Amino acid sequence: AREKKLKMRIGLCQFDPKIKQREQNMEQAKKLVASYVRPNEIDLLVFPEMSFTGYMFKNREDIAPYVEDERGPTFEFCVNIAVTYSCFVIAGYPQVIEEEGNEKYYNSLCLVSPSGDLIKTYQKSFLYETDYLWASEGSGFISITIPQLKKEYVWTSIHMTI
Repeated sequence: AREKKLKMRIGLCQFDPKIKQREQNMEQAKKLVASYVRPNEIDLLVFPEMSFTGYMFKNREDIAPYVEDERGPTFEFCVNIAVTYSCFVIAGYPQVIEEEGNEKYYNSLCLVSPSGDLIKTYQKSFLYETDYLWASEGSGFISITIPQLKKEYVWTSIHMTI
């Protein structure tokens, strides 16, 4: 008997986010998704690194107004998209974490389920030269088991960590 192959349907929303214009970038991404995707058409929707803030920041002070915790504006955006389109969503953002009384910044991504739950946050572990201006290095690669995605493991990575 032939083995039944499971297919994962993946959507990629690549666009040119404008630096420091989070709300406008989110609106642009929302319109792009609405024009190409219908509910239940895809299993996973992936947005770019630093999806809604843009990527090039000069230093910690430059990015400080845009860092967010793991349940910030990017997470909320992903929840809306995930629930609306019944799919998993991944998006990158500048994250802030309070560690031992200090704020640490990371180039991170969040993975949100179709029901709007945060499954995982990943901090980039192999930084690019512009990341070093403001971001700390994450703890390393991770893999997650997500049975709903029809795959045993899902690996998360950002930019040069692929």
